[in-house]
Amino acid sequence: MNIFSIRNLMVSILISHPFYLPIFSVSAQIVPDKTLPVNSLVTPQGTNNIIEGGSQGGSNLYHSFDQFSVLTGDTAFFNNPVNIKNIITRVTGGSASKIDGLIKANGGANLFFINPNGILFGHNAHLIIGGSFIASTANSINFPNDIQFSAKTPENTQLLSVNVPMGLEYDGNSSGSINVQGTGHSQVIYGNKVAASITLLGAGESQNGLRSQPGKTFALIGGDVLFDGGLVTAPSGQIEIGAVDTGIVNFTFNNSGLNLDYKGINGFKNISFIKQSLLDASGFMPGYISVLGKNINFTDGSLALIANLGAFSSGAIRLKATDTLDLTGITSFNIQPFLSATRINRGIITSTNSGRGADIIISASKIIAQDSEIITPLTFGNGNSGNLTIDASEKVVIRSVAVNESSGVASALGTITYGSGNAGDVILSTKELLIEDGGSLESLTFGDGRGGKVTVNASELLKISGGHPNFVLLAYGTPPIPTFSASNITSLSVSAGDAGDLSINTRRLIIENGAGIAASGLKSGNSGTVNINALESVNINGSSSVNPSLNRSKITSSVGTGDPFVSYIYNLKQPSDALSGNIFIKTGNLNLENNAQVEVRNDSTKNAGIVTVIANSISLDNQAGITASTKNGQGGNINLRTKVLNLYDNSFISATAGGIGNGGNITTNADIINVLGNSRITADAYKGRGGNIQINSQGFFASRDSQFTASSELGINGNVQFNILNDNIVPPKAIAETIQLPPEITSACQGNSRNAASKFVIIGTGNLPRSYKTQVSNNSGWHANSAAIAPTSNNLDKQSLLNNEIKPIVEAQSVLIEPSGEVNLLASSNQVAAVASQLPKSACFATSSTSKLFP
Repeated sequence: MNIFSIRNLMVSILISHPFYLPIFSVSAQIVPDKTLPVNSLVTPQGTNNIIEGGSQGGSNLYHSFDQFSVLTGDTAFFNNPVNIKNIITRVTGGSASKIDGLIKANGGANLFFINPNGILFGHNAHLIIGGSFIASTANSINFPNDIQFSAKTPENTQLLSVNVPMGLEYDGNSSGSINVQGTGHSQVIYGNKVAASITLLGAGESQNGLRSQPGKTFALIGGDVLFDGGLVTAPSGQIEIGAVDTGIVNFTFNNSGLNLDYKGINGFKNISFIKQSLLDASGFMPGYISVLGKNINFTDGSLALIANLGAFSSGAIRLKATDTLDLTGITSFNIQPFLSATRINRGIITSTNSGRGADIIISASKIIAQDSEIITPLTFGNGNSGNLTIDASEKVVIRSVAVNESSGVASALGTITYGSGNAGDVILSTKELLIEDGGSLESLTFGDGRGGKVTVNASELLKISGGHPNFVLLAYGTPPIPTFSASNITSLSVSAGDAGDLSINTRRLIIENGAGIAASGLKSGNSGTVNINALESVNINGSSSVNPSLNRSKITSSVGTGDPFVSYIYNLKQPSDALSGNIFIKTGNLNLENNAQVEVRNDSTKNAGIVTVIANSISLDNQAGITASTKNGQGGNINLRTKVLNLYDNSFISATAGGIGNGGNITTNADIINVLGNSRITADAYKGRGGNIQINSQGFFASRDSQFTASSELGINGNVQFNILNDNIVPPKAIAETIQLPPEITSACQGNSRNAASKFVIIGTGNLPRSYKTQVSNNSGWHANSAAIAPTSNNLDKQSLLNNEIKPIVEAQSVLIEPSGEVNLLASSNQVAAVASQLPKSACFATSSTSKLFP
């Protein structure tokens, strides 16, 4: 099934299930049936309906109704004996139940309520139940020994079990829907300027909607489930939302109510949360939220929240969709005014102060987070936040800033710390991960706590593309400035805490149009390490259209920022002594194009990190670069190991140092190295000593305008060393220019003019590339019956490459073939005349011929 909008699906549900429509046609009564040994008795007293009687089996009390609805403002009071543990209720008639008033019971009894025809909870529905509350559209409640309390075949009720119930059974033919209506939530995590102060408002405090007792379970298990602004609060308790087609949901009792087991389910239905619906299990003790269905949709600012208000470890939020999980943050329903970037009132959120925060665990076939959706475990104090685990068998898409989100906050999945507690880890596993239009996968620290580790396992493809342009007003009376929120995978420290490490495992990695992978420390926290394993390729290309010099596509580990806007927003000054992390890339082919960059950088007094690349081929084209730079410390090291290294069109490999730091070290080990088109390899310094460059290769090609420097402006120069295994070093200039501007070969000879003119002809490319950027093929396009041309002996001392007095190499102007068959390439016409005069006249033809090397 293709990715689709669950909202469209819900439209079809509304049409096909009139139960979801605003007009809900039910009888306004509670009417017992006559199917029990002792039937239920309902006594109206004004708006209060007192329910007594029923059949008792041990600590279970059974009620059976033909109709059961509670009008707005009315009460259904189960006046049960206080020794009852479970009130088990069924509706056997053909109508759905509408609850728009109060349901209450005595003592701490659990209330089970089943109606296969459907259940609607209105805006005014609320509960006073001492135990847990379970509402279901199942056909029956199952007990041990194959005993069922069935709403479809109530006439078969012969024996009522004294045991606790153990399951809900669905036949898939007529399971009704569950609808929870409400006014939407007002919960918010709010801060003024970014991370300056953070406050969590409203967690666990909602008195509206459906609310269980502290530490108990609230469960809705139906066919299709729709929350239309609905509110469910279970303080330190457990919220279970399930959409079941066929099978049996088994359950067992625990201290907080029930543990539900869906292993016996053969098919699921759909769940949708719209209009700022809320699931809240916050409290001083652990809370749990579980949502399970086929397609699950969170939209319109809907929120699932567990705020740990105590010192104990919290529970978890689990969302599982067997098909698609669609998480949409902001829509036209919940248009946002101008807000700080730290206002969070939507998404899947867990938080803590002193205890450990709850984990978030999400799984589906396809997961889409869009329009400024937020999914994050976070901590405000000394407690560690929970972990975020995402598992999608097919695809994960993280994208977009919502059109109505004026603060420019994009969709973000990750962990955050604002205090001394550590942020949790992020683990995402899928076949394809797409991050677009400013989306982010992240771990952030705004306090003293350490950022979490981010691990991505994308078995086929990881693509990070573009970003979201925006305009920000820094002060009244000044024009807004353009900004760019890059799509990214990042670990970021904006305070003293260290940024976490990034680990990427995939077959193909694509980063384009200003997107990036970054481990960064902006103040005193160390940046993290970036490890990338891409079996086939890493392709990094381009920059953004907004401030392209600042917003290159890149992989970086850095301390400090070169972006003035970021410095303003986070009130950044010169970073203190912090360490830059390292970058390790292992791949089949690494390609950087059009300003793309791999970078370790340190703007503090400490050293830059290390870049290590192991690949079959490494190619840099059109101002692409691999850099290891520092402002005041020592330049970082760059280690490249490959078969072919290509630098084209102003591309560069640089390990430079500013201030008193020494330049870094660059080591390249390659079979073939091409440095062409004004490209350069540099390890320069300002006051410190120049670095060291060591080039180890079997074949080395460089154009005349290429640069290899390890100089210092005010200090001592470093070393540049070439270790070329093949003594026949190819002259560096001719490669590019010969191919792009093919020279003419002219032979001028004396002799018998009656002889035919000789010709030097190549048909096709003859294994020579049409451009210096094209690799030489090992498949010959043609063969000729001619002797091989042996290279002349070249005993050039490698160290002479460093001699500034070396004469420039001049491209060949003519070719001369001696009687022995030896070929001489001659640089000037004077040489042609001098050599030709020494040859016998019979060695030359009477006329000259001119041919081009390429057609």
